Amino acid sequence: AYFSIFSSNFIPLLFFLFLKGKCHCQPRFEGKRCEIEPCLNGGMRSTFSSNGKCYCPYGLTGEKCETVTHCVEGKGKLIDGKCKCADRWSGLFCQSRTCYNGVSVGTGVSSSLIVVPFFERTHLALVALALAYMY
Repeated sequence: AYFSIFSSNFIPLLFFLFLKGKCHCQPRFEGKRCEIEPCLNGGMRSTFSSNGKCYCPYGLTGEKCETVTHCVEGKGKLIDGKCKCADRWSGLFCQSRTCYNGVSVGTGVSSSLIVVPFFERTHLALVALALAYMY
């Protein structure tokens, strides 16, 4: 009997020889252990370009998508490529409502706020988990 590379027994051998002990990175990560994120804030590196340029989501620019181009109007002010959020607003674009005695539901301008009387910050994680299972 002879051994053929077209044999169905050869395929598992290929995986063993070439993939054993190696990490297979998610699209946004690189490196031997997938520890490098060359593009920040959800940016993706081009696989077709030899220069590895980052393609940034809307509202971001820069070599690594590190610079914000705008903040949500009335919620933050753009200073040196970052949003300085007004009180009670947070997030990369100041799109999220900051809550101290309640749970923010959703993001953006249309976010709702559920106020929970007598809740301390330590309890908010439990409420957030409960809400996550409801949706």
